[in-house]
Amino acid sequence: MLWQEGKAQAIQHQARQIYTEALSSASSAEKQKEKCKNALEKFRESLSFYTRSKISQMAYLYIGHCHYALKEYPQAIAAYTRCLSGVYRSIALDGIAHSFEAQGDFAQALEHFQKNTADERNPYLLEAILGIARCYEALKQTPNALEFYEKALNKKPPERIADFIKRKISELKG
Repeated sequence: MLWQEGKAQAIQHQARQIYTEALSSASSAEKQKEKCKNALEKFRESLSFYTRSKISQMAYLYIGHCHYALKEYPQAIAAYTRCLSGVYRSIALDGIAHSFEAQGDFAQALEHFQKNTADERNPYLLEAILGIARCYEALKQTPNALEFYEKALNKKPPERIADFIKRKISELKG
């Protein structure tokens, strides 16, 4: 089992390198897409060696990231869903919410962003609050959108994000 776990980790390391290259690459969109597909296959390969613990959850998380980058949102949601009961829950919820948002399903996105606000220590809390605000804005629920943009501002975000939030609040107030 230790050999299998080590093999899975080594393959995941290769896959993460390919995935990172795909996202940071200055190459064409087609080349980036090809690298994401290569990374996706490597992450799947790692699951053929080891499907237990955090290692498999990490693979599913990145499988979700690859599908998201390829704009294959239903597949991304399915992969992220495999991580909801583990240590990567907040990242998975964020991925699911963004996938629904990218598909234009703002009600489902809203539900998942809301789930990600349950823990005040969640590193994705600000992103979840901003996601809720965006969803309410897309659903034409301006008072709710304003409420959540203001909540996000109260979390003392970095200056560039705070400036963006202030502009959104100003736009929504008319």
